[in-house]
Amino acid sequence: MLKQGALKGTLAPRPAPLHETASTVYAKARACSDPHEAIAGFTKALKLDPSLAVAAYARGLMYQRLDLTHAQALEDFTLALELDNRENPTCTRLARYARGVWYLRSRRLEQALSDLNYCIELDNSDAAAFYARASVYQGLNDLDLALEDFTRACELDPSTANAFYGKGMVLLKQRKYQPALEAYQQALKIEPSHVLALYGRALAERSLELHEQAFESGEECVRVDPSFGLAYNSLGISYQRFNRHQEAIAAFTRSIELQSEDVIPINRAFSYLALGMFEQAIAASDQTLRSNPRCERSFVVRGIAKHRLHLPDARVDLEQGERYLTAVIGRWNSDTWSRLTCAQAKRELAIIVSSNKKHAREIAAAKLLRQQALELIEQIVALEPRFYEAWIAKAQLYYDRGDVQEASKAFRQAVHVNPTGVLTTAWFIGQCIIELMCGSL
Repeated sequence: MLKQGALKGTLAPRPAPLHETASTVYAKARACSDPHEAIAGFTKALKLDPSLAVAAYARGLMYQRLDLTHAQALEDFTLALELDNRENPTCTRLARYARGVWYLRSRRLEQALSDLNYCIELDNSDAAAFYARASVYQGLNDLDLALEDFTRACELDPSTANAFYGKGMVLLKQRKYQPALEAYQQALKIEPSHVLALYGRALAERSLELHEQAFESGEECVRVDPSFGLAYNSLGISYQRFNRHQEAIAAFTRSIELQSEDVIPINRAFSYLALGMFEQAIAASDQTLRSNPRCERSFVVRGIAKHRLHLPDARVDLEQGERYLTAVIGRWNSDTWSRLTCAQAKRELAIIVSSNKKHAREIAAAKLLRQQALELIEQIVALEPRFYEAWIAKAQLYYDRGDVQEASKAFRQAVHVNPTGVLTTAWFIGQCIIELMCGSL
């Protein structure tokens, strides 16, 4: 028989269960590191209090952690705005911002712009909102407004590398290469391993004809992220500039392997062409055209390679490429690369047409094509006086016309612009030959 008091302390009365409220459940969910557990917690909080707007907003953020464009995230941000009804300005602004970013990532740019405008009206010191709206303007191709907002984001939060990177992107698109380079440099001061800023810096340096620096930036980009396909593409272009076409082909090939959806094989085709590997140039052009049937430059490269192999349909490709590029130039007046490739197509067509010297009409057509090509090149060097390839093309066109003095001037200007550029040694030899023909040596 148990003695009196034997169970004392053994069967202590249980504490009364705590009454869970929506607020306590919400607080626990916020502390969860696992998004699935957090979503379950916020869902429970909303069941306890269906008017708890912050729980809907927080659950939307958790769905975004699972998938940046999760459909449920959009529903939750919209629900938070409906529940809040502007009673809590902070919640309203945060939910609007989150929904605006969701729309931005889903490429619903007009709806993103509406939400982000509202956020900035509520708080014009929100650097993140200015950055997001700048990205929207960039998507809408309104580069002036994008630059204005990226600049404002940099002023409000000078410690954010992404804002300076975005500013550099816009400046690069506007062909303001030196300010773009400065913006990328600032981003890299904040975050030295910012791979997109390294990639952008290489583009800006190449546009400024700073080819050695561009090469170093490309190498650094690959070191920082060996899986970034565009970095190898940038490195391949630098190899091309230094006449290292075998290495360029290897870099372009790696780029295609890593990022086949964003990188096309046309750059590799140019290196094959430069090495006289015409069959491979045709194959690389074909590969490009399979993924992008309207890649105008591919028709030109393939046409030149076919002409070198004396294939009968070379002229068809060149004419098609020239026709497409003429249309592109009409739409994008400042597209210098399209102008250059179009001029190359016209020059090659002139060589084909002039091969039949018995017909005066063919001779006149070749003369007109060379004149049109030269006009395109003159437009390029007027827009970008340091466009190295344009000076080479100009020299070749004058040489074709028999004007060796003008050809010599253009060769010298090309060497002045980029002394370590592609085939510089050969061009020096060509320059000497031209000057000998002119009687200057």
